[in-house]
Amino acid sequence: DDDGEVIQDLDISVKKAFKISGILAFVAHMIGCLWKAWKPLVATDDDGMEWWYERSGSPWDGSESEGVRNTAFTYMSAVNATRPFQFWAEDDKTGKYNWEQYFAGLYWAFTTMTTVGYGDILPRNDVERLYAIVIMLTGATVFGYIVGSVSTLANDPNGTTAKTNRYMKKVSSYLSEQEIDRDMRDEIRRAVRYAMKRKTLFNEVEILNMLPQTMRQETILQSNRELINQIFIFRRMSGTHGQNLISYLLQRMRPYYFAPDQTVFDWRNGADGVYFVVSGEMTIEQNVAELLLENGEVNKVVAENSDPDETNVLVATLKPGRLFGHENLVGDDEMPYSIYRASTYCSTHVLLASVVAEIAETQPSIIAYLQTAIRRAATEQDSAMEPQIAKYKLELDIVKGRLRGEASAARALFQFRKKKTVTPGAPHAGNGMMGQGAKIAPS
Repeated sequence: DDDGEVIQDLDISVKKAFKISGILAFVAHMIGCLWKAWKPLVATDDDGMEWWYERSGSPWDGSESEGVRNTAFTYMSAVNATRPFQFWAEDDKTGKYNWEQYFAGLYWAFTTMTTVGYGDILPRNDVERLYAIVIMLTGATVFGYIVGSVSTLANDPNGTTAKTNRYMKKVSSYLSEQEIDRDMRDEIRRAVRYAMKRKTLFNEVEILNMLPQTMRQETILQSNRELINQIFIFRRMSGTHGQNLISYLLQRMRPYYFAPDQTVFDWRNGADGVYFVVSGEMTIEQNVAELLLENGEVNKVVAENSDPDETNVLVATLKPGRLFGHENLVGDDEMPYSIYRASTYCSTHVLLASVVAEIAETQPSIIAYLQTAIRRAATEQDSAMEPQIAKYKLELDIVKGRLRGEASAARALFQFRKKKTVTPGAPHAGNGMMGQGAKIAPS
């Protein structure tokens, strides 16, 4: 919604400050609640005065001590440990939660975490002291992390996170200006954020051009080592020549991100490049109605009115490491009337057809090597998908039979309606009583 977009568009410094404040408040809340609950859980009759209560909430009448009467808070003697206690439930006789105790615990938590330690609230037995030691160590660690985060945020306004946030604000402004609908805006933001994650916002070309060739190649390989392990054809490229090819291709590949049920391409527009699944899953489907229409087995009305959920047959599911859209590059035939769509949130890397054409023109040896690698990977992929293909063929026959039956029923209904709408002919001459051959009897 609009509130969500406002939050997304906030400056990174503001969002980071909210996050840090939330962490600090949550940790202090938990520490304070546990400190508040600790005393009744470990109390004994002889523990003495060990928790703070507001004077108005104390059962003391103030006559025990002059010092107690002159303080805003007083200690209350410990309750018996055998009394059932729930620190989140009512704390006094009026049935109301004792907020004074809660805020006293919260106050103690903040003073302990920030290492201020005024000493006005103290542990009074060994168990409480042990708990206080644990909180001093963990609380100081949390507070140190927060101080370090604030310092990093203040001293690194041009860091990757800050640059990403500023760029995303530009993207959001553009989408709002173009009046893109909300669902599409969310998908575009995810796709852009993934692209920025895979492609640095810094001027990578300028930096790499300042490096020697071997250092430049090693930089590319190390910065993409996780991606290299996720793309199947790269695993088979070894040696110096293979490493050179990997670094060459990585600089020319684009990261694409798809939401569930989002179509990558279909038979109408064709593949715009070779796709490699990095994470998530892709599905290959086939529109059987269009296939039968081309063969003349069903008419156009049946094909257009058929439900895609019932006529699209699942061919295979592509998991990370698989590839698709490679048929034109290696000279294979594309599956007719195929649809490639994401079944989950799916990230891919694509070698666009325009890039392939450019490589073929300038580096024909690289294209030859790439074709061999892709053809080998596609053959292994087809072998691995044989069980899925067998299941697809069975489902294909079922859907074909149903569509043929629907087409036959439609033709029969059409013929029946055609017969019902034919106008009967006039009676044959001479057959009627007043035909031309009839004579009128004389009167």
